[in-house]
Amino acid sequence: MTGGVRPENAADGVTYSHGEWNKIPNALKKRPFPLSTEVMDEYRIPENKRDYCVDKWLAQHVCHLKNAYQTGACDHEKHDLSKCYYAELKRTSAIKAIREELGH
Repeated sequence: MTGGVRPENAADGVTYSHGEWNKIPNALKKRPFPLSTEVMDEYRIPENKRDYCVDKWLAQHVCHLKNAYQTGACDHEKHDLSKCYYAELKRTSAIKAIREELGH
């Protein structure tokens, strides 16, 4: 599409017309990562954990290290991470549904 909107996070080459892009709620559009690449490198966060929930993963990981993996010591951090992953799953599912609706 010429003259279309190319979202910054569209690694798959999808381009939307201005009208289509406006149909996508802002909550589903690209947002900044909670940690910078430099911070993730400093903490040696694995590549497969570098997503929108990386800050929750890091909090849980640090808690486990501080508490020597004691059972139940990091339940709050684990719950926060699970909530984040669930919210991300819902967000990506909504984006997929919108793309199917728009024919992308």
